Amino acid sequence: MKKVFLFIVTVLLSFNVFAQLEVRQGSFHKVEGFVNLNMDKQTDDNDGPYAVLKIRTENIDGKQRRQLSFKGEDLPVENVSWYDAQEFIETLNNLTGEKFRLPTEAEWEYAARGGEKTKNYIYSGSNDIAKVAPYSLKTHPVGTQLANELGIYDMTGNVWEWCQDWFQNYYDGPTYKEYTSDETLSDPIGPASGSTRVIRGCCFDSNIRYRQVTCRSHDEPDIRSNNCGFRLVLGT
Repeated sequence: MKKVFLFIVTVLLSFNVFAQLEVRQGSFHKVEGFVNLNMDKQTDDNDGPYAVLKIRTENIDGKQRRQLSFKGEDLPVENVSWYDAQEFIETLNNLTGEKFRLPTEAEWEYAARGGEKTKNYIYSGSNDIAKVAPYSLKTHPVGTQLANELGIYDMTGNVWEWCQDWFQNYYDGPTYKEYTSDETLSDPIGPASGSTRVIRGCCFDSNIRYRQVTCRSHDEPDIRSNNCGFRLVLGT
């Protein structure tokens, strides 16, 4: 798992809702077990495309649970590969008729920085790491630390989060081009192919240097780790 630092170019994005929380173990297990979902979308006109998304799941029955390092319904799901996340999303979309997906890296960083409400914090939501992602030896329940400017939790710390994009060392070519500070890209995406997928946000025991909102990392899409999970975007 290699880490690099980069400020993403200004972007224009088009999606409906960015998830307020990382996917919880309780929600993951229910969807994984093909249990029907009830969805409650709570929006705020002032937040525009970053309106809060909440998923309420019901009627869990006896089923084999995924092997997890830390167990708790409100803890973030971990030990999920990029492919596991895609399978979860496909099942969720089939159940709900919606268009959930992983965020692109550009979407992820824009949301982590607070979007148009950004205060340019070092970490997502604060310059004080103790308020958003205190060092720990295990994950914490999602949504219990300080939220960022958009009301989104845990975009620094808890677990690394899979993004949709293939990783590349720098943004160039037809998708990410060389740019200057005054350029704007519309819905930028990663390269068409690669060997590793982007992960962002660091985790519960990351070195403080890697908790900066600019930190990027990547891993093989079939890797499962106790420090990596994901969150959802509801796309257009």
